[in-house]
Amino acid sequence: EAIADLLAAQDGYYKADSDAHGDEKENFAEGWYHIGISYAGLLEPENAAAALTKSLDYKPDQTHVHHERAKALQDMGYPHKALKDFTAVLKKQPRNANALFRRGFVFKQLKQYELAADDFETAKEIEPTNPAFWLEYGTIAGVSGMVLCDAGDELEDEP
Repeated sequence: EAIADLLAAQDGYYKADSDAHGDEKENFAEGWYHIGISYAGLLEPENAAAALTKSLDYKPDQTHVHHERAKALQDMGYPHKALKDFTAVLKKQPRNANALFRRGFVFKQLKQYELAADDFETAKEIEPTNPAFWLEYGTIAGVSGMVLCDAGDELEDEP
């Protein structure tokens, strides 16, 4: 119920102030981001992706929001859209092992197995002590992704 109230309030602001500027844009972007993270935590990727998209409408250059939206799009079964967001993250954060690892699963879903293996191996090279990155390729045939951290815990700045 609290999320519904917050969403209604935020949506009203979004419609009423489509020409927001300065701090207003920052506030709207932040509000929609938190709504998206709340939906992600409730395992509602469609609503999460919609709210995160609204956040990016206000402030497009938010690496962590692109990362969270990519995860939601991946969960929704939109690998091409997820690939675009994961790649945007990696342009700004080329050593973001979580984004590389997740993008590897997108490449796998798209049957681009060499690119998937490259991303998996690069993630492992960046964080060799992270056991999640030590895959046995024969065991991931039916796996479409893995939870590496909670929604909202992605890196905001260059790692």
